[in-house]
Amino acid sequence: MKVLFLGNSYTYFNDLPAMTTELAKKAGIDLTTDSITRGGAYLHQFADPADELYEKWKAVYEGDNWDYVVFQNQSFHPVKDPAAFRQAALDMHALLKPGQMILFYQTWAYKYGSEKLAGTGLGYDEMLTRMTASYGAAAEAVDGEAVPVGKAFGQMRALHPEIELYNPDGSHPSPAGTYLAACLFLAKVSGHSPLYFAIPDAVSVEEGGILRSVADWMTAAVPV
Repeated sequence: MKVLFLGNSYTYFNDLPAMTTELAKKAGIDLTTDSITRGGAYLHQFADPADELYEKWKAVYEGDNWDYVVFQNQSFHPVKDPAAFRQAALDMHALLKPGQMILFYQTWAYKYGSEKLAGTGLGYDEMLTRMTASYGAAAEAVDGEAVPVGKAFGQMRALHPEIELYNPDGSHPSPAGTYLAACLFLAKVSGHSPLYFAIPDAVSVEEGGILRSVADWMTAAVPV
């Protein structure tokens, strides 16, 4: 399988594509990944021929046969303007080959109690609910699927708030947060349970076991 990630720093923090590939390798799953990212990038910029991101991703995309293309938007834009996000998804879909499978990296609410979250004027639950709905609508518009990373963050906050999923900035993922995302992505594209995925050195064995269990529950209980 081949997966191309298009996104921003939420994708390149802790190198989500590389971590997903490494988990696949250790599980005996044939997986190749690549990514085109830029800090703060919006999805619509990838569809804009005047933006350098357009030529970068198109060159990589046209150079191989990808089974999945992953769309990830700026961290607050899906909440702020869901209609524009949906349109960006439609514009990107029009640039793909017929039958291409699209996955959405459904991201999370900013950390509960953080200055980053306070700056939005929203509570944690409201931001997460709106983020989830926006990604779901964008995915539905292009017959894609949302990988529920943000919802998994919410479950972790409810069940295991002692595990730090965030970078100190209250926005980007910690290694544990990226591992949770990698488990969900690999489970989605491979059909394997996260319970059997390896735990990277940056995550403790105890925390990794919990993260795998929550990822496994999400893949079984949440339509993606």
